[in-house]
Amino acid sequence: MTTWKLTALDGGHPSGFLAALGLAALSGGKLSFPESGTPALTQEDGADDVAGSVVEQLESLTAPENFPLPDVAPLRSTTPAWSALADLCAQSWDSPAVDDVLRTMDVGGTKGGATVPADPQVKSAALMLISGRSYVRKSCADLWPPAKKGKDPAQHRAQQRQQLLDDVHALLDGNAPRFITDSMVLRFSVAETSPG
Repeated sequence: MTTWKLTALDGGHPSGFLAALGLAALSGGKLSFPESGTPALTQEDGADDVAGSVVEQLESLTAPENFPLPDVAPLRSTTPAWSALADLCAQSWDSPAVDDVLRTMDVGGTKGGATVPADPQVKSAALMLISGRSYVRKSCADLWPPAKKGKDPAQHRAQQRQQLLDDVHALLDGNAPRFITDSMVLRFSVAETSPG
């Protein structure tokens, strides 16, 4: 068993807490907060295996070619209409991947107040989206920007994987990952705002 103190993450801040929780979930490790809110990740595997698992799982969950939602116009929204979601809701009973993605939408709430149209839109209720108010598929695709014209896509993806591996290794070593200057930001929101 190895325990890494993730000193670059503040467990008392939502982004640090969620990052530590994500590392634990993607690596299969156990998370604790032994001192002053600094997260600690405990895993049986070594750092290379932990980093490799995190990158593999992250790519599996977010790469556009693996994404469970179809890339169709009605779903390019944070508030899709029920007609676009009905079949997916039925599929979610048998598909954990579809179920997980649908949880980024408030499929239990509709826009429109007292007057509900024949095909209502759901409310916007993403737990976490990247790049402002983008819809979930685009938000995940933004994590894997395509290769520039003339570049080999396979080599480009390999470079992206290596950068992620380096970032996870940095976190395990107690350092901050690389700083990316871009328009991408994390946005946290919840559908239910009432206390309790």
